[in-house]
Amino acid sequence: MNQDILEGNGLAKPPLKVLWDPEVGEQTSRFMAILRGDSGLPVQAVERIIEEASEILSHCVDPQGEPRVNALLAVGRVQSGKTMSFTTVSTLARDNGFGVVILLVGTTENLRTQSEERVRRDLGIDNLKASRHWAWYSNPMGSETRDAIADRLVSWRMYRSGESKKPRPTVVITVLKHHQRLQNLADLFSDLQIGDVPVLVIDDESDQASLNTEARRNATQGLQAESGTYHAIQQLRAALPYHSFLQYTATPQANLLLAISDELNPEYATVLKPGDGYTGGAYFFAERTDLLRKIDDSEVYNPKEPMRDVPESLQRAFQTYLLVAASAELSDDYVNRSMLVQASQDRAPHAQYKSWLQGLQQSWAELMRLGDADIRAEFYKAWTDLATTWDDIPAFDDLWDELDEVWSQLRVVEVNHGGTEVVWSAARFWVLVGGQKLDRGFTVEGLVVTYMPRKTAGAVDTLQQRARFFGYREKYADRIRIFLPDDVKRAYEGYVRDERTLLTSLSAHQGSPLRSWKREFILSGGMKELTRTSVQGLKTERLSFTRGWVSQHSVPAPDAALYNRDRMAELYDEFRSDGSTQGFLSVADKGFVDLRSRAKTDQVALQVGAQKVASLLLDLELSGRDRQIATSIATWLTGAGAAVDVVFVNELTTADQVGRTSAGLADTIFSGRSPDKVTEATPLRFSGERFLRRAAHPTLHLREFRLVDSSSKDVGSVPWFAFYVPTKQSSQVIVEVLD
Repeated sequence: MNQDILEGNGLAKPPLKVLWDPEVGEQTSRFMAILRGDSGLPVQAVERIIEEASEILSHCVDPQGEPRVNALLAVGRVQSGKTMSFTTVSTLARDNGFGVVILLVGTTENLRTQSEERVRRDLGIDNLKASRHWAWYSNPMGSETRDAIADRLVSWRMYRSGESKKPRPTVVITVLKHHQRLQNLADLFSDLQIGDVPVLVIDDESDQASLNTEARRNATQGLQAESGTYHAIQQLRAALPYHSFLQYTATPQANLLLAISDELNPEYATVLKPGDGYTGGAYFFAERTDLLRKIDDSEVYNPKEPMRDVPESLQRAFQTYLLVAASAELSDDYVNRSMLVQASQDRAPHAQYKSWLQGLQQSWAELMRLGDADIRAEFYKAWTDLATTWDDIPAFDDLWDELDEVWSQLRVVEVNHGGTEVVWSAARFWVLVGGQKLDRGFTVEGLVVTYMPRKTAGAVDTLQQRARFFGYREKYADRIRIFLPDDVKRAYEGYVRDERTLLTSLSAHQGSPLRSWKREFILSGGMKELTRTSVQGLKTERLSFTRGWVSQHSVPAPDAALYNRDRMAELYDEFRSDGSTQGFLSVADKGFVDLRSRAKTDQVALQVGAQKVASLLLDLELSGRDRQIATSIATWLTGAGAAVDVVFVNELTTADQVGRTSAGLADTIFSGRSPDKVTEATPLRFSGERFLRRAAHPTLHLREFRLVDSSSKDVGSVPWFAFYVPTKQSSQVIVEVLD
């Protein structure tokens, strides 16, 4: 059996390989104490964070070893605490002798500000005592800053060499992910000549902006072009002869599809586990679907047909949010409670949605003042809906009475380029309206209601990053509502399954070089792409499960055919001996017809475990496209977790066959008349082998064909497989093409 393929599909896990062993020192211990105290994390969670950070750093350059460079990848989940992880890695780097830590902190000023505030808080940089441990610079440039950093590194070298007994601070730099800012930093370090200083570069949201958007064009046209930010990162790395480039992301599809020769192609990948209380895709789209609400297609934003009236679903969402905010006011719970309206990537509709919301706020407040019964009834409907999931919801009259206080503290703002910067401490209740600026990295404090009247994203990673409602929200999840169109809901449901498959496979491979992990992705939920194609330098092939059947294409070599026949026969004998097989006619869907008189019948083993079927397919001796088909089916099975009906066509014999040519098998393997050609004069005797399956169940056909040459002379037999995916489970598998 091909063990490498098994590992790549998450069915086995290689032993963890540690290159050097980081030690927990003063700064890491201080940060962990903060997590246990201020954040209230249990000891087990803190130990997990340290373990993950230690594993990541162990694959970085050894600060006590010879100078070299490498690139790595850390994969988390959306809103799952990646900042906490890379802060822990930074403190470990400080404790283990790294002289410089560089953080690439977003592509917009609001993300840079948000990230810098967290880093300064977590590292204690604003505390005077921290000056013994950290020397912080933001977007450094110019000779004055260069000289200051040079002085810091001189003192760091003195401590490293033993000339100074007291520890000297590690330089920590935060820089906007912008080509000019990065080029300034590259120029600064080129002047400093720091080949003896181990450096850790951490790229947050590494799949955004950092990657070469010329990659696909380079691969197809033989060019070597570089996009601006990518080029600046390469210049920065060239100025750091002794460093690790650590890439963090929750959407690693782009990072994993880089060309092997790409300098950012990671050597190792670590999958981060979310902490207790994390509410992500599986939580909302598998466990708690009762928190989802529908936006009708007629209320989805369409720039060609803008709506004149306020959408009813927006009114319901806003009423729901106001009642949740009122509950916080009622309990004197001084936390933020927020609503997010992700209207469109275009800025034009943001003002419209903001105007609608402010208009609703004003008109409802006036109607309440006048004692209007209709508006009270509308809010009561929203309260009744909340009560279906919120067991201890306050009485409606109590919340109604608090709405006046909510009005006075509510801020409705646009968050886009040129829009309002959100200062969470300035108000308790926020409604944020935006698009692209809210799609990635931006943390919405106390988010309870999400309203997303937009169409499905074209790429999976874009869809994932829009899920700002993910996070650690379990404590108040019973009052969360997420308003989505049906197609977006289906896309998220598919993404949940596909992400599980990807992370399971990566986790199984963790600790081993990433170059030996074969790239295989499932693409379902109606999604078209994994990521933007411009950054993909790796050659891939797409296998579609959207049309029902996929099958073996070519006749294997004689030895391989004999091996495959034995494997199929072993499985048939196993099922037959334990009584698991039965005639297909006894379980066929209504309408299936088989009136043929034959020596053998089609036997089926119902609901066979996905792993057993995947193991068989991966064990077959196949080559070329057939190998890709088999591994793609195995990948799909791992993700879908669906039981499979295994049909042994004609009891795995060639009895009663007239024979098929190799060329004929390549064209089609199925026989049987099409029902639409049936007439009274020629009644249907056999529905056809395409119908040897139950409509709602994945099905594997295993069979043997009698082979003949062009003169119908018998030349042997060959085993064959085909696989059926029901329409409701349709998806695509994208696999790496190996040369």
